[in-house]
Amino acid sequence: QWLLWRGCRGGSISVSNCGCCGDTSRDGLAKVKSVLPHGASSPLLAVVWFGANDSVDSRINSWQHVPLQRFKANLAMIVKVVKARFQHVILLSPPPVHLPTYRAVFWAIHHGESGDGQAMDRSMALTKAYAQAVGEVAEGAGG
Repeated sequence: QWLLWRGCRGGSISVSNCGCCGDTSRDGLAKVKSVLPHGASSPLLAVVWFGANDSVDSRINSWQHVPLQRFKANLAMIVKVVKARFQHVILLSPPPVHLPTYRAVFWAIHHGESGDGQAMDRSMALTKAYAQAVGEVAEGAGG
């Protein structure tokens, strides 16, 4: 927010976070039209960030997994809707997975165990494929 405020030279800014922990592009597509601002003015910037949850291993986490081609289609449609209402759209790719931290913290919290010796539902290889897909969608959207 501070950087945006500085860029506005002290003008007024409003920041809305419409994301929810665990959301996938499927969830984002379902709610994108309802969470975006309506009105005559065109807001300056939207940041769209999906892929970390979409890219989980379907064999371990089938309820959250979104197949790669479906992810790209969802993301392209989200971008189309957002571009119609915002002056600029930034797409962020999913972050890399740090498996030791994921195993020690997230997996333990949600599964009640350390996860040692268990297959994790996230991997660098899967996340990389979805990160590349974000770049492809951005290029296709004129970015």
